[in-house]
Amino acid sequence: MVRRIFVTVSVLVFASVALGCDPCSDRTSQSCIDAITSACDDLAKLQCDKQLECRGEANRLAVSGGSPDACPEYAAQECKVELTIEGNVTSPDAVRSCASAFKADGCDVLRNFPTECTFLGDKEGGETCLLASQCKSGSCTLNDDTLCAQCDAEAPVSHQPEGSACNLPFDCAPLLVCDNGKCAKGQGEGQDCSKSPCSKEGSLHCNKMTNRCETVPIAGKGKPCVPPDGSLIVCDKELFCNESGVCAPLPQVGEACYMYMGCFMDENGMQVCGVTAQLCTGTAACNSAGMCKKLLLLGEACDAQEDFCISPTACVDGTCKTDDSSCQ
Repeated sequence: MVRRIFVTVSVLVFASVALGCDPCSDRTSQSCIDAITSACDDLAKLQCDKQLECRGEANRLAVSGGSPDACPEYAAQECKVELTIEGNVTSPDAVRSCASAFKADGCDVLRNFPTECTFLGDKEGGETCLLASQCKSGSCTLNDDTLCAQCDAEAPVSHQPEGSACNLPFDCAPLLVCDNGKCAKGQGEGQDCSKSPCSKEGSLHCNKMTNRCETVPIAGKGKPCVPPDGSLIVCDKELFCNESGVCAPLPQVGEACYMYMGCFMDENGMQVCGVTAQLCTGTAACNSAGMCKKLLLLGEACDAQEDFCISPTACVDGTCKTDDSSCQ
């Protein structure tokens, strides 16, 4: 089985691309790393703000795991990893050009994906990759049997504007849905969603009992979060829907965490319920020992048995690295 890897910067999905210029003629230099860090910080905040403006607070709470304030920090770190990984040749100026597109008023930037935000790497088809942003084609395909990936020779269809043909949700621009083979805005509040998906704007989801698009309500601490009528409730900031079906505080770093039966809203506004790994506050994650551990960044020391490194880095020889040597 194979599946495509698409670059994700922040909570928005991006296929990445390349321009290179000073100060990054030497991409390992501190001046280049500093410039990349600054550009990623600016872009991450703009993207997270646009997510709230266009997708709504309930959606932002759902896709951030209850810690939306951590979005800029996490997105900036992901961006830095992508821009410093082998094969990526994106310049800080290219990132700033993408950021400028997100400064525009309204949500058109998420309906008509800006060309300024299409970055490519310099790896040829067939070369090993961890991210699509390493590849000239902007497409990296993972083989689930070997857990290794290679750059594709041709660019994928993705982030298409309204009216374009599509097969999958990510074929369309981030704020559009794939509706019966066409990229579209989706159904509005109160409209039928039995055959067409709800809009990604305004935190809508499809109530499978009424087949109508509904705005997702936000519940406070101690309030029920698993309604029996096919609707969906999202817990407020720094809360999660616990095993008892009520909104409870997210555990902090160093606190115990566990598996639980819960529901959440996916990026397409659909309710998903089942046994889920306990969420932790901010960018922390629940490890196999049932303890919330802080997500470690590129270059930080780690314990492979206990710690989590930011994607796509892994704990190799005690350090979070972008390592695909096992696939060479």
